[in-house]
Amino acid sequence: HRGETLRLALLSAHYRSPLPWTENLVAQSKTNLEKWIRRFSEAVDTSNPNRSLWAGVLPNDEAVSALSDDLNTPKFISELHRLADKASGEFSDGERRMAALELAATADLIGLDLVEAWKGTLAEVGDEVEKSIVERRLQERSAAKAARDFAAADRIRDELKAEGILLEDGPGGTTWRRA
Repeated sequence: HRGETLRLALLSAHYRSPLPWTENLVAQSKTNLEKWIRRFSEAVDTSNPNRSLWAGVLPNDEAVSALSDDLNTPKFISELHRLADKASGEFSDGERRMAALELAATADLIGLDLVEAWKGTLAEVGDEVEKSIVERRLQERSAAKAARDFAAADRIRDELKAEGILLEDGPGGTTWRRA
């Protein structure tokens, strides 16, 4: 799991309360983070994403009050949800953009950098696309080997190698890794 997801999961309960650590908690934290990232990226021009997007934007007062009140992170997180909803609500573009920037500035207080998380989400999507492409190419190579078309199988292996993907044939089949 990514650091932001684990951080959010750890902060979801008050520090003096037990934290029921489950895979469901981590999954919910990932879902919440993805929602905030999506709302942020929809309301703010992220063509040149960096932290300076929210420079000068103050964190939400209610969220700061929650942290000041015995580090009430569950209430803080509920304020992040409210800001995310406002960033996608029925407001003007300017109001949605301001809510999204306030969301980012507020999340930054607890170490959640929405721009970096957004970049990480894009990288994860890219990784999934790459995996599916490589897996499809491996199936094509396997079919070529089964048809005894070794020239095609070698060509696919060489193409993947040129893209930085190394194949390893073994008794259990073919595995791959990045070079």
